[in-house]
Amino acid sequence: MSQYENTAIHIKRMYIMNAAGDFPYGDTRYETGGKTGSTYAPKKWYNLTKPQEEGDLPSFLNSGELSDAVASSKLSYEKSHYFYCYPNPTGTASSDAHVTRLVIEALINDNIYYYPLDIKGIENNHTYNINELVITRLGSESPEIPVSYSQVTFTVYVNGWQDGSDESVTI
Repeated sequence: MSQYENTAIHIKRMYIMNAAGDFPYGDTRYETGGKTGSTYAPKKWYNLTKPQEEGDLPSFLNSGELSDAVASSKLSYEKSHYFYCYPNPTGTASSDAHVTRLVIEALINDNIYYYPLDIKGIENNHTYNINELVITRLGSESPEIPVSYSQVTFTVYVNGWQDGSDESVTI
């Protein structure tokens, strides 16, 4: 953002839109052509196609108000945030309105801008890390309007779950 090089970006909040609110414990998986998928379509949704202030977000999908989150061309915001949602097998097609989306809401020059990042095909037992979010232009005026990748770049790393510790417990 060369024209905004000396402008502070105040990150107001981060939240998840279109978060699946249920997923069965039973086997709904299939495998075809070496690719695993799911036949289950969630019946409960959190913050479905609504901006955060209109949504029904529990705290595990919402950072809340961030008062000290500031970034600029010379200063990165590096605090980790964690959000938890069920798998979303419906969010795999680019035309799917229910793709799970991380939204970064920012205040730039007294105007609110949104940076919605689609996370398609969320699977169970995986973590998704978004690192090095680079903003090069002003965002959209709504969390439902995508921002082109020339305006913001990001990388999603998918990590399988790590084995936990084995313990013997006597009660």
